[in-house]
Amino acid sequence: MKMKTIKELLSINPDTLKNEQYLELKNHAKSILTRIIGLLDSDRLDDIESFMQESPAGDGYGLDNYYINFNFSDSEYGDDIECLLNKLKSLTPPTKN
Repeated sequence: MKMKTIKELLSINPDTLKNEQYLELKNHAKSILTRIIGLLDSDRLDDIESFMQESPAGDGYGLDNYYINFNFSDSEYGDDIECLLNKLKSLTPPTKN
């Protein structure tokens, strides 16, 4: 990850910050999905498991589920596609010229 200079950090206003957060989070998700597609194309199915996280049923009776962990926050439970989409929706998408 590229570190920002102090000048770059001080030039950020709320609108540009939201745009930058949106783009970085979107690129993060695309990167994970692209790596998974590459593993699928290479028939490296076992390697895909490193992107997965268990979601226990919680009641002791149901089935456990697994999801792609997008891991963009400090949540001990991981970040699934719903967390990712909700966060993207909370940020202002960049304006298209």
